[in-house]
Amino acid sequence: MEKLEYEIEFITPAFIGGADPGEYAELRPASFVGLLRYWFRVIVGAYVKKSEELFKLESELFGSQERAGKVFVRVYSEDHDRKKYKFYDNANLKGMERYILGPANRKKCIPKGSKFEIKIITPDNISQLVDTIFRFAITYGNIGYRARKGFGSMDFTDSSLRMSPDAILENAELVVSILKPIADKHRINMESETEFSFYTPNMSNMVIYELTNLNFNYYAQKYREFRKHQEDPDYTYEYKECIDKFFDGDSCNNFIPKHHLFGLPIQFLKRSKGKIKAQAQLNWDYRYKTSKDKDMRRAAPFWISFKKDITYAVLFKAKFLPDDGILVVKPKGKYWKQCKNDEERPRDIVIEDFSRDMTIIEEFFKDRLKMTQVFSLEALK
Repeated sequence: MEKLEYEIEFITPAFIGGADPGEYAELRPASFVGLLRYWFRVIVGAYVKKSEELFKLESELFGSQERAGKVFVRVYSEDHDRKKYKFYDNANLKGMERYILGPANRKKCIPKGSKFEIKIITPDNISQLVDTIFRFAITYGNIGYRARKGFGSMDFTDSSLRMSPDAILENAELVVSILKPIADKHRINMESETEFSFYTPNMSNMVIYELTNLNFNYYAQKYREFRKHQEDPDYTYEYKECIDKFFDGDSCNNFIPKHHLFGLPIQFLKRSKGKIKAQAQLNWDYRYKTSKDKDMRRAAPFWISFKKDITYAVLFKAKFLPDDGILVVKPKGKYWKQCKNDEERPRDIVIEDFSRDMTIIEEFFKDRLKMTQVFSLEALK
């Protein structure tokens, strides 16, 4: 067995729940195992043809319900006391940072500037693979609530451990070569070259942008401006064009959503002086199936990760919704439950005309934030 050791520092606050999320935030080994799993799928998913094959390879390393994993993570705080990786801190976010965090009342966090030592114990034959995945994950990924929007960003205290965009393909091929004996055992044919796939987020449809010294507040301000209605900046585009009419029982004909690709569901509150406010939700569903009392969530198809001196944005140009997916505006919350009859409750609105490509997200990164594209397998090929 080999022991890999790293020291990381949080660049933005990390909102991570623990055993008692009301009392403290807690950075646990499971958070890093989950991070390793995700970015393993990103790399290896570009070299296998079936999701079942990818799951078998992932299970060999990180375990499943049927088998124990081979990779063990330990987390230590700065004084190397493993029991002290629990933090209590009021984030006290204001302005644009608070806007990115969203409406959830989350105050307990691991504050920015906190440092941790991460130790990974792994068999010798896959230690180089695990090291590669971990450096990839810390460079481009985050941990915790709103991780895809920039919170929970980490950096190595030794910045030379980052994986530069120029080194991604070379390191991915190294991972594949190390995995080959395991793949052969399961009779999995790993392609010598990646195949472009729209079906799941993986390296074949991954595009990376970068910008030096991007301030978190500046990014959040640009994100807020991006969502606003052009002619009436007091409202978001969706609220002005549809939701406000929906609350009044009017139709939203010719409404084409724009910002659903930044993650679903999107919650809306009716502006009211009363204690109980009407709520609506923009979400998705299957055209030919129904789901009762279940949120059909879709995470944003990108990660924006802040480092000490540079910021990366990773966009996956994979399918955001299934082919038979539709967007739906629905009334939500206890306000509508107190209505006397169904006539006072707006009917669900089904929206079938909406964008499915990632052009609007690319516009946000390139035109609003002025980031530069630095990696794309499509471009390399």
